[in-house]
Amino acid sequence: MKKMLSLLLCALLLCACLPGAMAEEKKLTDGSGNFVYVLRDDGSAELLEYKGPAGRVIIPNALDGHPLTAVRKNPFYFFDVNMYRQKTCTVAVAQDHPYLATINGVLFGKTDRKLISYPITLDAPEYQIPDGIEIIGDYAFYDVSCL
Repeated sequence: MKKMLSLLLCALLLCACLPGAMAEEKKLTDGSGNFVYVLRDDGSAELLEYKGPAGRVIIPNALDGHPLTAVRKNPFYFFDVNMYRQKTCTVAVAQDHPYLATINGVLFGKTDRKLISYPITLDAPEYQIPDGIEIIGDYAFYDVSCL
């Protein structure tokens, strides 16, 4: 019994010592209500999801004053697919965005050389991934059937 209690106490202490080990990530929504993100340890924002309307989506340099430095996966994965399929949704980022870029509507991470999102609005039968891209992100080609 003492051994079991000792093991339990050690496990509890270990969990208490690991930062965030028991804490659930707090998802935040920006002031516009369009972007869901989390704060990273360095105070920057990591984009999780786009919840806004279809149309021209411009991904900002910062969310609620926190520089947007990363995108976890395709932020349009949970987007209203019916609206997205209407071919009225395009994605852009500011030309001077330090972490993100779009090339012909395809969203990329500059620092991690990652293809983040290939929009289903592009009807190309083939796509050449640009030189230098090292990672294809989770769900990057979600629901793309034309390729």
